[in-house]
Amino acid sequence: MASVNFLYRSRKPNDPIEVRLSFSHEGKPYRLTEKTQITVFSKDQIKSNFKLDFYNDFILKKATNGKTDKRTLKHFFESNLKDREMKKSQLNIKSESFELQNQIIDAFNNSNIENIIEDKNWLKDLLNQKYRPIKKKSPVPENLTSFIDYYIENKLKEHKDSTKKKYRVVKNKMLRFEKFRESKILIKNINEDFKNEFDNYYTQNAYSQNTKQREFVMVKTFCLYAKFKGIETHHELESLSFKRKEVKHIFINKNEIEAIKKVKLQKEHLIAARDWLLISIYTGQRISDFMRFTKDMIRVEDEKYLIEFTQEKTNKPVSVPFTKKSRDILEKTNGEFPKAMSHQKYNLYIKEVCRLAGLDDLTNGTIKKCIIEDNKKAEKHDYRSVEVTVPKWMLVSSHIGRRTFATLNYGKVPTSYLIQVTGHSSDDQLRTYLQKGQKELVLDSYSFYE
Repeated sequence: MASVNFLYRSRKPNDPIEVRLSFSHEGKPYRLTEKTQITVFSKDQIKSNFKLDFYNDFILKKATNGKTDKRTLKHFFESNLKDREMKKSQLNIKSESFELQNQIIDAFNNSNIENIIEDKNWLKDLLNQKYRPIKKKSPVPENLTSFIDYYIENKLKEHKDSTKKKYRVVKNKMLRFEKFRESKILIKNINEDFKNEFDNYYTQNAYSQNTKQREFVMVKTFCLYAKFKGIETHHELESLSFKRKEVKHIFINKNEIEAIKKVKLQKEHLIAARDWLLISIYTGQRISDFMRFTKDMIRVEDEKYLIEFTQEKTNKPVSVPFTKKSRDILEKTNGEFPKAMSHQKYNLYIKEVCRLAGLDDLTNGTIKKCIIEDNKKAEKHDYRSVEVTVPKWMLVSSHIGRRTFATLNYGKVPTSYLIQVTGHSSDDQLRTYLQKGQKELVLDSYSFYE
């Protein structure tokens, strides 16, 4: 017959109680002892070293040189556990211990005693099953919207929230698509017919060609990962695609930069926005990076000024030339960068700066517009990028500084150097930022052929 006892032999606060399984077989005694996850009292409640044994009742033994008979120990225990927290702790320990005791006895009675004797880790494994149960892997979803959640949880663990947000946007669109088509989107059914259905839905809902192309690429990414995880996919999947429409993004030319520098501004927030815009043009960085610049990031090496930081999007450490043009901006504030502002306010303020600077040539571009009649009831998914011809200042946004930097320097600065500053991974990626024509690029690079 087996018995279970609990022991507490530590002076450390909240150390676990040990459990001991005792039994005999063919006249030979055996003992297995392991630590539980049951803890006793906090440091200020432990007066000395305690040892706990559970017989027919919960008895506390005080390891001192004094009396140790059961009546004395029980009286000591009850008289020193008067406050509610201590009594609550006592009840919890007693409850957890009796529960564990029953589990061990049941497992022992349902096991082969010879196997227990041979396996020294029998009790340890039993406790691991209780405290660290192996989580059953959930099955890989076969419908697209559920699989997107699976993809985010399993594939994008280390990715930034901004990346996960993009995929959740696509998931929400697919949920609305499912509601429209009145059926779930199964991964195995994503084929040419689905592509045509996807195309019609996006067109009916006024999504741009490039949104359609970009998000269908994401859908294919989900499906290919599903295939890797053993989910059936259609044989047409890999051949499916949409063409991307070439979009000409605006940049700020040299004359416009001078106009922005010279325009007289009265309001401090516009002055700060102007300074940030110029810094972004001179450094070529994203708003998520340049809006974090501080003077502590600037260092001098061989009389050359650099600003060093880790890019938010790529998590890459970069060193960027911090030229005299950038340093001149900080002179009026004793070397301090302008006051940081939210992305939303920055986008609003630089539009106003550019309007005041006279950037009012009619220019083709895209702006966000609500596609439903009642704007007051509009939600985020009710806005679309719409092609318009408007004064240039209306098209200015936070990315224009980065595009301007890439456009004005391409052909003048070797591409390998330029990529190091912008953080692009390839020349092709950098070219998406270039807004000069082929002839302009040739003229800019002419000096390299002399």
